[in-house]
Amino acid sequence: MVNSDDYPPEVLKKTRVGTHFNPSIEKILSLNPDLVLAKNRRGRTAEALTYLEKAGISVFTADPHTLNDFYALLKTLGNMFHCPEKAAELIDEYNEKLAEERQKEGIQKPAKRVFFEVRYHDHALIAAGAKSIVNEIIHLAGGVNIVETPRQHVNYSIETLLDKQPDVYVVQRGPMNKSPLPAQRPLFKNLTAVQAGQVFCVDEKKYSRFGPRTIDAVIELTGILHQDTAGNPQQR
Repeated sequence: MVNSDDYPPEVLKKTRVGTHFNPSIEKILSLNPDLVLAKNRRGRTAEALTYLEKAGISVFTADPHTLNDFYALLKTLGNMFHCPEKAAELIDEYNEKLAEERQKEGIQKPAKRVFFEVRYHDHALIAAGAKSIVNEIIHLAGGVNIVETPRQHVNYSIETLLDKQPDVYVVQRGPMNKSPLPAQRPLFKNLTAVQAGQVFCVDEKKYSRFGPRTIDAVIELTGILHQDTAGNPQQR
């Protein structure tokens, strides 16, 4: 487990081996693993994984960005760990949960236009782009991401945001983003979404990492986009 992992609660009892971007080779080797699972090969992580492979440890990496990617990963892991039936059961369970939510909420047309704030710091705004996990969550929830740039994270100008005027403004809250909320920022008060109370805070860890909680994120955002949100306790 990396330092920031806290779900499910059982992982809190596991040994920490650094961060996603700076894993500790020494701690990993001390655990004597047969297999190391990692999100990607970038920067310091790539160096660490190469070292582990040279030490004779098998390494598997995966960085899904769509629901189909995630399902394909589940099938792969199911085969690797000799439990393909369990993987298939999980996929069926997730699909049923999503179908039930769509049926319950209904899908509004035209779709609401969404802006997802990854981070706001020192007047610099970072948005979830078209290649992000969040883009898939917005799509599955029946919304449209106003940021079409084909990247995971996009530096976005406040002027462009004011011009685009999203229907719903979603702010992830967590280690990456602890800044004052849009209603407390002078220029952001000119956003229609802020004036209409259509600003919602969501859990960064639920939205920024593909896993079982991604399904929960889709269900949560579906409720935000397709219900009467007046008085919703997530509004801030």
